[in-house]
Amino acid sequence: MIREVEMEVVAEAFKSYHEAGVSIRGLAKRLGRPFSAVRDAVYRLEALGVLQVIRFEREYLVRLRDVGKALELGYIDFDFLIYRFGYITPVPARWQGHYISDEAYMTLPFSAKAHEALNQVLKLELEARKGLEKWLADIGEWPRFSLVFYRVAAAPLEGLEEWYRDLYHRWFEQAGLEPLGKLPLAYGFFAFIVWAVRELTGADWREAFKKALELVEKYIRETQVGRNRLEELVEEIVRGMRQSL
Repeated sequence: MIREVEMEVVAEAFKSYHEAGVSIRGLAKRLGRPFSAVRDAVYRLEALGVLQVIRFEREYLVRLRDVGKALELGYIDFDFLIYRFGYITPVPARWQGHYISDEAYMTLPFSAKAHEALNQVLKLELEARKGLEKWLADIGEWPRFSLVFYRVAAAPLEGLEEWYRDLYHRWFEQAGLEPLGKLPLAYGFFAFIVWAVRELTGADWREAFKKALELVEKYIRETQVGRNRLEELVEEIVRGMRQSL
C-alpha cells in the first residue's frame, strides 16, 4: 500500500511537471487517496531526493526533483519514461492547457520555413529505426534530446511532406497532447548538421546522415560524466541507427 501510493505520487508529479507544482492536497484529490497517506508519501520521497516540496502561501507544492533518482529507485520504469517523455522535454505542445515546450523561447520573433534537409532527415531517421529493436526505436529521439540541440528555432510542420504531418498528429493524439504546429526543437539543429556535412563534403543525404550520427555519437562520448544505463541506451540507439542505413 505504501509503495503503491508513492508510485502514484511520483507518476502524477511527473505528469504535472509543467504546472509549476501541484499541492499535496491537490495530489490527494487527483489520486483519490487519503490526505495523510499522500502527505507521508511525499515527505518520504522528498527525503529520498525524488521530489521537492515548496512552501507557497498556505499550500505545499510538490515538484519532481530528480528523474534519474526516480528511475534508479524503481518509482518509474523505462516504459513510463519513453511514452511520457513529452511531460519533461521541450515538445512544442500543450497538455491540459499547459505548455510543455520552452515557452519563453517559443515567443521569440523567429520565423522559419521547412528546408529540404528536414524532409530528407525524417525519411532517413524512420528508415534507420527499422534496424533497431522496437523499444529502442521508440526512444530514438533521446540522443538529440540529451544534448543541447533543442536550443534552436523550431521547424514548422508546414512544408513537410503530408505523410509525416499525418504521422506526427497521430502520435500527438495518442499521447493526449495538443500540437502547436512545430517539430520538436531538436530536429532543426540535427537537420542543420546533416545539411552542413553534405555541403562541406559533397556526400549524398544518406552518407551525410550517417556521418552526422557518427558525430553525435562521438560528442556524447566526449561529454559523458560517468556511466549509467541511460547513457548506454543512448549510445546503443545512435550506433544502431547509423549501422541500420
